[in-house]
Amino acid sequence: MTDKICNLIILLVKMFIYRSKVQNQPPNINLFIKDLYRRYTIEKIINGNSISFRNDWSPYLALFRGILA
Repeated sequence: MTDKICNLIILLVKMFIYRSKVQNQPPNINLFIKDLYRRYTIEKIINGNSISFRNDWSPYLALFRGILA
């Protein structure tokens, strides 16, 4: 059983891998993390940084440690 944020990340990873394949570039984890952070900020704006949004994303914020530091 996964939560909706984990499902979103899985879909974004699949899309990133496919896009890398189409562009004939090897997938790069650092580029994916930046894309994921960009998606996180968009979702944060859309949801108004609500409590439920923060609770949903809190287990995954460690992924952005290098970007947020």
